[in-house]
Amino acid sequence: MAWSENLGRDRTKLGAWLDRKGISQQQLHKWSGVSRPTITSVCGNIHYKPTGLIKRTIIGALLRNGYDVDEYEFW
Repeated sequence: MAWSENLGRDRTKLGAWLDRKGISQQQLHKWSGVSRPTITSVCGNIHYKPTGLIKRTIIGALLRNGYDVDEYEFW
């Protein structure tokens, strides 16, 4: 299974949102520059608590790519 696949596992609010929008974790990694393991945790580990910097970086990447989002939607 590729690192970006999370079939049959719990998804965080961000992970579920990415699934609905058809955005892969790999694409989010490329847009944001956040490490692949951190993107995997942010999308698939409901107990993971990202730092403020990680949240802002991810939200900034989504905003730059045309998605109207707010960090409070996901965390």
